[in-house]
Amino acid sequence: MFIATVIVGLTTLCFAQPSPSINPRDMTATALFREETLDASHKIAWKGPTLSEETRFAVAATGLSWNAQAEGVTLIRREGKSTQYASAEIRYQAFLRIQRGNQKKEAFAAALSLLLNPERNDTYWMAGNSYLEHYGEEVDKVLIGILQAPEKLPLLSEYQYSAMDSLTRRATFRLFPLFCTLAESSDRYLRSRAIAALGIIHSRPATDRVTSQLLNVPLRANSISAVQSRTIMELIHDAAGDKNWRVRCAAALAIGLIHDEADVPILEKLVKDSTYLASGSKNDRAVLFPVRAQADVSLSTFGRGATLPIRATGKDVSRAYRGGRDVTNDRSDTRQDQTSKVRFIDAEW
Repeated sequence: MFIATVIVGLTTLCFAQPSPSINPRDMTATALFREETLDASHKIAWKGPTLSEETRFAVAATGLSWNAQAEGVTLIRREGKSTQYASAEIRYQAFLRIQRGNQKKEAFAAALSLLLNPERNDTYWMAGNSYLEHYGEEVDKVLIGILQAPEKLPLLSEYQYSAMDSLTRRATFRLFPLFCTLAESSDRYLRSRAIAALGIIHSRPATDRVTSQLLNVPLRANSISAVQSRTIMELIHDAAGDKNWRVRCAAALAIGLIHDEADVPILEKLVKDSTYLASGSKNDRAVLFPVRAQADVSLSTFGRGATLPIRATGKDVSRAYRGGRDVTNDRSDTRQDQTSKVRFIDAEW
């Protein structure tokens, strides 16, 4: 799998030093799950390809290898050949009850479950992320371990898009090499998130409105060189002309975050994009133009706006359809078995 083979080569660079954000008086996640990580493959009776250190860490941290329970709630349920998380509401309530106690392993696993499967409830995601911020880059190591997971590995292989969405929302410069590599992935879902992450890394304070409207996460100050800036901009400009609509949406977001007047013409082109998503019944249809919508938000930071409809309902739908391209069911260049459970942004891409 592309994702696993590429990312394995980058993790040494990304995780070379211990996280300075961990309070030395508290146990790190690495120490917390040391025994479970060493024995992870055996505990889940894994017969497939050798798991990377990061994936074994993820197996341990999710609780997959030790049947994690919080306040009597089993976080991961096995039904036949299916391995799934319990409902988000149940996991969230259990997490609230234990997060301030001494059950650190259980609290970590419960918070991580909310990062991977909040069932589109951003309150749950934010609660899990807030708790896990204490563990710094170790959380990113878990998420990367999930990205590296072989396709048939229980639970983890089903949450790779969710892991990527969470990594993107948590984007920091330390993961710059990873995002640059994934920005050229053949998987267009991963590519779109990597482009968005590079925009977040290169973002400017004037673009707070974009993140507050769409990402709901604070921007972090990053110091990047002129060479790194050029690399990011080349990848974003390529993405603006990508055949996949998700990648073009990501380029529009990234350009808005970076906020360079020289890129306004690109946004003005994207705000005329003809791809649309359709919803509703035959007699009550609605369409959304996701690339236009994303470009419009970014243009608004320059004091400009869309010149074509972004949404259409009722009798305006037939006019909106004309000359457009329906991408509602377009899953080309993405994994058919993957659907992110994380609310990445509000523009439905």
